[in-house]
Amino acid sequence: MRTMRKKRLPARDLNLAFSAAAEALALFCRLRNIDAAALPAQEVDAVLDIAFEEAAQQAARRRTKAHRAG
Repeated sequence: MRTMRKKRLPARDLNLAFSAAAEALALFCRLRNIDAAALPAQEVDAVLDIAFEEAAQQAARRRTKAHRAG
């Protein structure tokens, strides 16, 4: 059986991912007029998962562009 492993992000990309996650959560709450402290943990986790995945994809695109340019 094949296991699915998520790639570990380098520290710089991880910092960007945390920033993106915080911004995504803040934007989500602002757009829906929701107090972030009132969100159930599962919803916060879902928003953060989406933000981390997007940050990882952006980092991969940056590495690909840098590789092609270099």
